[in-house]
Amino acid sequence: MEFDRSAPGAGAEASCKLENGKAFLEWRFHVKGDLLQTEIPGAQARRFGAGEGYTQSPRPVIRLSLMAGEGNVVAEGMQTVGEEEPLKTVLVQPRLWQGRRDPFLYEVEATLTVQGACLDRIYTKLCLREVHAGGAGEILLNGQPLAVRAVSYSLPEGGSETERRRQALSDFRTLLQLGANSICVERKDQGPFLSRLCDRFGILMFERGGLEGQDLLVCAWDGAVEISWGEEGQRERVPAYRGDSDAFFLAHRKCPTALYYKYKARWSEEPFVYLAPESVRRLRSGNYTVTCYSSCGRVALYTDGELFEFRKGDGEFVFQEVPARTPCIMLSAEGDGCSGALSVHKSFVKSMDRDEGKMASDLDKYAFPC
Repeated sequence: MEFDRSAPGAGAEASCKLENGKAFLEWRFHVKGDLLQTEIPGAQARRFGAGEGYTQSPRPVIRLSLMAGEGNVVAEGMQTVGEEEPLKTVLVQPRLWQGRRDPFLYEVEATLTVQGACLDRIYTKLCLREVHAGGAGEILLNGQPLAVRAVSYSLPEGGSETERRRQALSDFRTLLQLGANSICVERKDQGPFLSRLCDRFGILMFERGGLEGQDLLVCAWDGAVEISWGEEGQRERVPAYRGDSDAFFLAHRKCPTALYYKYKARWSEEPFVYLAPESVRRLRSGNYTVTCYSSCGRVALYTDGELFEFRKGDGEFVFQEVPARTPCIMLSAEGDGCSGALSVHKSFVKSMDRDEGKMASDLDKYAFPC
């Protein structure tokens, strides 16, 4: 007999309800094997005077330990295998999973024993939280409204399993730097590995739903609830993390696109400035315009190493009539202890003028609600 690791919770399934500062937990254990004929390992069988292999024995017992850090046991429980009623635990003043702010995980150990002999053991992590969909597309995490910052994500393809998992870890660290707090996935991508990553990094996982071409999210915990945000009749598009176009990362590039920085300027608290190369345009006056994305409230632009202008804004700074005296347009931006530089040859700008507005129109599809 052993735990069924293909079942929810890898064999130890927990549901949580929060009420009046307490966490009410219900545990359901999934095992596979014959309840009447239980195999006791040879050494333990001899210890208890049984023969080798299968032997008639008392009903196996499950022992549960819930820990808040190594060695700090906060709750225990015991139940015989086959019990219909779930095992229940009440925690007073539990430490809740608070998303990116505090993605705290309890440690769970469940052992399957018979007459003191250990048949199987599982070890997993558990986050205590409640997530509900409120009115008007509002998400409540532990009863508090959460501003959803979702990115459409799928696990990397190609390479070995180890390489894909290593890339996924790197992706999630980038999501944290971006300021995202949720991912939107297809149902086929919802698996234990991705769920564990989300819990570890403080990321909520939603399922993509709605009609084809619409960017709706469906609560992974309640498939009947559709989530949208923005003004009535207008839904914000969910940006793609990786793709051939209109994504934060393109298949042929390791560095992020301008779209990534546009969202980072809105979501992240980390100071940065980014001058978008495709935003440089030649004006009729012979000068240029350039867009800078930044999380800073005030940005300074330099051209040819000389200060051109200070601008105040909220995420997106558009500089007009920027002079450039040499064949190479040399720009720098500075704000709150960070800086960035951009060099664009005038011949590149001329080629871009033939397709003027394409980049801007692509970015405008990702409009933020006021």
